[in-house]
Amino acid sequence: MTEPLDCDDRCAVCGTVSHQTHLLSTTYFGASDLDGRPPQMTRSTMPWWVSRCPECGYCAPDISKAPATAGETVRSEAYQAQLNDPRMPDLARSFLCAALVAEADKGLASGGVVRCCLCAAWACDDAKSADAAIECRLRAAAALEALHKRGGRYVRGGVEDFALLADLYRRAGRFDDAGVAASVGLRKAGSTVPRRLMELELRLIAAADTTAHNCDYNGRGRELSPGVGRTRRRR
Repeated sequence: MTEPLDCDDRCAVCGTVSHQTHLLSTTYFGASDLDGRPPQMTRSTMPWWVSRCPECGYCAPDISKAPATAGETVRSEAYQAQLNDPRMPDLARSFLCAALVAEADKGLASGGVVRCCLCAAWACDDAKSADAAIECRLRAAAALEALHKRGGRYVRGGVEDFALLADLYRRAGRFDDAGVAASVGLRKAGSTVPRRLMELELRLIAAADTTAHNCDYNGRGRELSPGVGRTRRRR
């Protein structure tokens, strides 16, 4: 069951009050894509994952909250150019602007930047904007690489990060980079599922496959993980 919550939120940057919808909880059935994108019903709730102030253009999961650097970031030429970039679908612009806010606050090596750029890529996929999706995936990959260089992790444990990185590069057609990430992940993988994920990525890379696949598919007719129904509550 999907539970939206309609609110009148006051923008933490400019003070404008606007109607926003937040996601309280959602249910999904089946397996996520290899890059972590959830299946339905959660997939359809993506427009509620980010809010945008209609006055100043501040974008965040909750525009009633903002880091100290947000005002300066929102007023910057780079932010306004991203907000109005005609090459990007509207929802992707919101996620990319939220990524700029997170980057200004935490730096490029931030899980928030990875997440926002990844969500922007999914929005581009839905809008059939292939070139824009590639750009967003490469931005997510750059943030993930930077996070690892600082000793951070996007997914707890870290091995799954290499599967994500491989998938980002593979979907962007960067097969050499994808192969390196998958090979490193395969060496680090200990349990069965992460190892099979890496092996799947390597097979897809070898086939120069840039399409989306989910974790139920491994190219040999066997599931990598069971399809199940789960409820996710968002805070």
